[in-house]
Parts: sequence; structure tokens; C-alpha cells
Amino acid sequence: MGFGKERPELQKPWIRGTPKLGGAGFALLLAAVSWACQSVWLHASALPNVTSAQAIHNMAPQEAAHHYPVRLRAVLTFYDPFVDPRRGVVFVCDHSGCVFVSVPRLPVLPIRPGDIVEIAGDTGPGDYASIVEASQIRTVGHPGLPGNPRRVTVDDLASGVYDTDWIQVVGRVRSIHREPNIVSLVIAAKGGSFGAVTVPEVGVDYDRLVDSLIQLTANTAPAFNQRRQMVAVHLFFPSVRQVRVLEPAPPDPFGQAPISVLDMFRFSPDASVVHRVHIQGTVTLDWPGRLLCIRDHDSSLCMEATQATRAPVGSLVDIVGFPAIRFFKPTLDTPPSALCTRLIFPFNPSRWLPIALSRTILTANSSRFRPNWLVATPLHLIQDS
Repeated sequence: MGFGKERPELQKPWIRGTPKLGGAGFALLLAAVSWACQSVWLHASALPNVTSAQAIHNMAPQEAAHHYPVRLRAVLTFYDPFVDPRRGVVFVCDHSGCVFVSVPRLPVLPIRPGDIVEIAGDTGPGDYASIVEASQIRTVGHPGLPGNPRRVTVDDLASGVYDTDWIQVVGRVRSIHREPNIVSLVIAAKGGSFGAVTVPEVGVDYDRLVDSLIQLTANTAPAFNQRRQMVAVHLFFPSVRQVRVLEPAPPDPFGQAPISVLDMFRFSPDASVVHRVHIQGTVTLDWPGRLLCIRDHDSSLCMEATQATRAPVGSLVDIVGFPAIRFFKPTLDTPPSALCTRLIFPFNPSRWLPIALSRTILTANSSRFRPNWLVATPLHLIQDS
């Protein structure tokens, strides 16, 4: 299937005051034009066809900007026309390596992961590394996806060395984000976290992956700035079939015993990536969609409240989420897919601590009171605005 590039029409220059030429001058002009045309033809014919993914990917961007012709036969490992608003995203791999291929967003092409495709086009500088700017893609077979992914770590991914490669990495799913044409995972592993993107599949329950330890096979790609510098890494995987669950999430997120807020981030000889934790406490601040604060018997905890569900102040709640640190204090990560909140007991006025509003309280000089305690004091309404 071919798709043309829009090119501006060539305009004839408007030349004024051209001097008249004699016979000798006209002959010299013809010779010069003939030499120039031969030079252009020789330069065009001298451009080599680039035929391997690695040769394209490893080409310097300044060199790739010469738009060398590409004739490539490779296995398609990912295709999504929607993830990038500028173009369709394609990754292909051959015996030498993998490379990014840019195609028009529309029309949606009749290609799928696992196809052997023949690609015609030109080299391009890309936004980070050199790419293929395809003018034609043709399917010639369907042997399936490559079976020899390179096993890497988060540190390997962060180096940028494995850009576009077909890799395999292990991590724990922290959250799921869904959009009409994209499903994004946030995955944590030893050394950091990264994002992974796939095309939505009908009937797949992605939420079940939250808190699961998985082995993911995908292509790598950078997030970059305007200076062509990588600032983060994310993965593109074609299907949930490339997700192997090594350790499923607990069936009941509230099944584990609650822990104290003070126990979060204390030393433990177990250096593995932690599961979600179960915290139980009394609500001291409920700002739906903005902020939720609770207090247990030892300490207090505040977190962003992404859910609009009300948890009235004074109520006893169960909360399950991934531990995190914000502003040098422990908190919980709060994507809706990762945070679970359950109301145990509604508001109980007996949990409020009555106080007298005095300068001692206002200046926090009393050792009786701690941050986020529930307090009550009688007030007189002066004016109702």
C-alpha cells in the first residue's frame, strides 16, 4: 500500500533583463546546463539503498536528513495510528535490530503485529534517533512476533542504548489509565518506573493487572525534549498477550491486615518492589477530587483524592494504595485504578477532641496536640454571607 507525500509544485522563476546570447555563448550555456544535470543525476544514482533496520537507526540524524532511499523487509511489532497526533506509529525488526517507521495517521493501514512487511521510503532525522519515513508498506507474510527479546533492566532502558529494541522487562503494575484509543500502564521496578502503551482490546480487564508482577515484551521509545535529549522512557506493546503475569495481585485488596502510617518506608530486608499497603484511619479532611487526610493511632497521612466519592470527616475508612513520598512525607499514590477506599463507620462525634480556642492552640505551643487531629470548638456566627 502506498501513500504519497504532499510536495509543493515547482514554480518557474520570473527572470527579467536576460541578456541576448550569441552562438558561442549559447553553446557554453547548454554545456553548463548539461553538466549540472549530469551531476544531479550522478548524485541521485549514487545514493545507496538502506536495507537494514540497524543501519537506519544508527545513522547520524544529519546524515539521515539526506533522505537516503530505504528498501526494508522486516517483522512489524507494533502499529497504532492514534498514539501520536502527528503520525501513525510503527516499529519493525529484522535480523539486525529494530527501527521506528513514520506513516500517515489516516487511512488506517491493513497491517498487524507479526506481519512481514516490505517498506519503501526514505531515511529521516526523527526526533531522537534516525527513522524511516515510509511511502509504501506491503504485507508479504505473517510468521508472528519475534521470539528472542532482549532482557533488560530499568537502568538499561534509561541509558537509551536499547532505543526501539524488542525487549523484555520485569516490573509491578502501579496503575492503569484508559483513553478512547490508548491504554497506558505505569510499571515500577528496581531502579525506577516507566510507562507502557498498548492498543485497547475488547473484553480485556486491564485493572486486574494492578499490583501484579509482570514480564512485559515490547519496543522501547524515548520521551524527549526539543534538544533531542531523552528525559524518560516508555514501552509500546502490541497486545495483552505480551504481558506474562509472574505474581498475580491479591484477589481482595483489603484482605491484608492494615499497617500503621509510621511503618511506611521503614527499613526492611526485603528489597523487592512493594505491594499496595492497607491503611485504616479516621478522616480529618475530605475535599472530594482534591485532598483526603486520615489519622490512625500513631500518625496522620494526606493524599490527593482523585475519586469523587465522599468520605465524611470523622468517618473510619479503609484505604489501599501504593506508598509514595511527597514533600518529604509519606503518602499514597492515588490513580483511580490503584487506590481503593472503603467506608467502615460513618461520622461519630465522640471522636472529636473538644478544645477552647486560645492563643496556646493557635500558636501550636501545646504538646497535647498533633497535626491532623480532629478538634471541635464552639463558635459564634457573626455574619452569614
